[in-house]
Amino acid sequence: MSQVVFGRRGLDRTQPASPRAAAPRPSRLVEPGAPIGSLASDERASLASAPWLTTALIFLLLAIFMIEKAATPTLGDGGLLEARDLADLGAASRALVVDQHQYWRVLFSPLLHANFKHVFFNCIPLLIFGALLELMVGRGWLLAIFVFSALTGVAGSLIGNPPSTVTVGASGALTGLFGAMFVLSYHGAVGGTQRDAMRSLSWRFAMPAIIPVFFSSGHVDYAAHIGGACGGAFLALGLLAFFDESRLKPRFGVLAGAIAALFFVSAAVSLPLARLDRAEGLKTTAMLREKLTRMQAASAEICAALDRGVRSQGASPPNDENYRKLRKQLACDAKKP
Repeated sequence: MSQVVFGRRGLDRTQPASPRAAAPRPSRLVEPGAPIGSLASDERASLASAPWLTTALIFLLLAIFMIEKAATPTLGDGGLLEARDLADLGAASRALVVDQHQYWRVLFSPLLHANFKHVFFNCIPLLIFGALLELMVGRGWLLAIFVFSALTGVAGSLIGNPPSTVTVGASGALTGLFGAMFVLSYHGAVGGTQRDAMRSLSWRFAMPAIIPVFFSSGHVDYAAHIGGACGGAFLALGLLAFFDESRLKPRFGVLAGAIAALFFVSAAVSLPLARLDRAEGLKTTAMLREKLTRMQAASAEICAALDRGVRSQGASPPNDENYRKLRKQLACDAKKP
């Protein structure tokens, strides 16, 4: 069997090299005698290590946002979907999930976004951390971290926000990736330089996503960020138990991915229930508006009768204190929607 030797490391220095042997040879991608499928196997290995799952998640979030825009004819400033429209599409809030038992919203909320800027700036860290973790722990565990962090992010939002506050976005899942990468940097097989890089990258993204919770009250759901980061870090701690230094990837990746995939299956199965709850909500809203209209009409009649009664007695309504208080109690001067 012939042996392929590259360069000069394999030459026998005890025998003089012939001029023909010493002559330089053109470099070739595949040397004679090398396995015919070696190049193809290298290409397959390169394709196998590509971040396919990360790419699929990004396209999924973008596709869902396009569906949101198509289903919402009117948008606010900057293409922002209104809270009412987001609630109709599946946003979560404590009032809707806990009080009205619409648990399917926990599955929908992490996949929805408020505008293009929201989904775009969520896809950037997903690309960075998703690709790195996919290479490190495999697709199954990456999907498990993403899904578990998304659920704990929703839980954090429901606990940390007022009951009526609706929440959407995959930011809880993303901060979970930050927390997971920081914890996984303590794995024994991670070298010093790589360990420092993983921790530095995690802190750079996690701090702006978490620290402002103590002094900011804007539209950013920092409670979801904290919940997601805790979920990702917690799962990564458990993951270290299945990730010994003798293995390229942690064990049970296929099982973890299969369990995590149930999240998306459950979301798809919940679509009929979501439509049913939405139809019931629209029906209830219409009933409330009709009831409000009748109440406003009755109030207007009472106010008109009050005015007629006061004037029939020869009183001066604008200067009568009791008259003004009664009109205020009856909301006679309130603006009609």
